[in-house]
Formats: sequence, structure tokens, C-alpha cells
Amino acid sequence: MGGARRAAGRMRAATVAAGGLVSFLQAARAGTDGAVRDWIQALTATAPSVREVIDAIVREVVGAGGTVDEDSIRDSMSQAFSELLELQPDINPLNMSDDNIWSLVEEYLAVEACNRLQIDIGQLFESARLSPIEVVRRTDDIREYMKAEISAQLESLRLDQPSPNPNEFEGIMQKALTNTFLVFEGELQ
Repeated sequence: MGGARRAAGRMRAATVAAGGLVSFLQAARAGTDGAVRDWIQALTATAPSVREVIDAIVREVVGAGGTVDEDSIRDSMSQAFSELLELQPDINPLNMSDDNIWSLVEEYLAVEACNRLQIDIGQLFESARLSPIEVVRRTDDIREYMKAEISAQLESLRLDQPSPNPNEFEGIMQKALTNTFLVFEGELQ
């Protein structure tokens, strides 16, 4: 992948999207952004299910483009929301606490980092002639590792800056990814 810094740099679109997600969720909770407030009113007028709200949030934050990065980001965000819903079925995606937003972003970045690794090194799994069961097991191991390491990196950075603005949050996520890939790179050697 060209080293840890390059791998993290290639995930810039993912951290930009995460910054947009954080900004959107904070604006939805605060109700101070007129455009977001109007968007919420139009959405909730249709009495959507929680899943429909999540899908609408992801579409609003990521857009409807069809690049590999955009598709991966949308899938990762949606999966992260699903994981959060599994743990907290009564959560309101339009009124999330800071802790829930941080948890969502941790999960999102872990899923997206794993997706990026699969896109970039997936051919290695295929060429290694591993059984499908072994490929899934190793992919799950990578995801769990990424989630744990990203969580640890974000927690450390969060202590230094507990209430970052969206631009600062994006920088924190980029640094967490760089640190995670540095550790991952060391584990591979």
C-alpha cells in the first residue's frame, strides 16, 4: 500500500466524509443550522423508520456518486450505523450524544480501513489460495484489529481535544489512521 502515511493519505475521502457526518449529526442535534433543520422536517414528515433515517443521512453526507471510494464510504457508514443500532436499538440518529458520535466514527473508520485494505491487498488473499473460510476469518481479524487500534488512537487524541470542530475532527481522524497503519505496518514486519 506504499507505507502507513500513504495508506492513511489515500483515505482522505473517508476522513472528509467522517468530518461531514460529525458536522451533520451535531447540527441535527443542535437544530441551529436552518438547512439541516429543514431537511429533518421534510424527512420526518414522512414518518420514516430508523433505517430510512440512517439511509437518508448517509445519502445526504456522502451523496449519490458511484466511484469506488464513494460506494465504500456509503457502505462503511451504513454498516457502522447498523452496528451502533445493534448495541443501542433505541438510539435516535438525529439526536446522538457526542459519545455515540465518536463510537459511530470509530466503527465507520474501522470498516472503511478494512474495506480499503481489501481493495488494495485483496488479490493477495486470492493468490494465496486460501479457502473462503480462511479469507473471511482473516478479514474479520483485520477488521477487529483495525477497530481496536483506531479506537485506541481516537481515545488518546480525544483526551487532548474533547470537543473538536469538524475540521479539527477530520485532522484527528487522519492522525488516528496514520498511527493505526504505522502500528499495522509494524505488526506485518
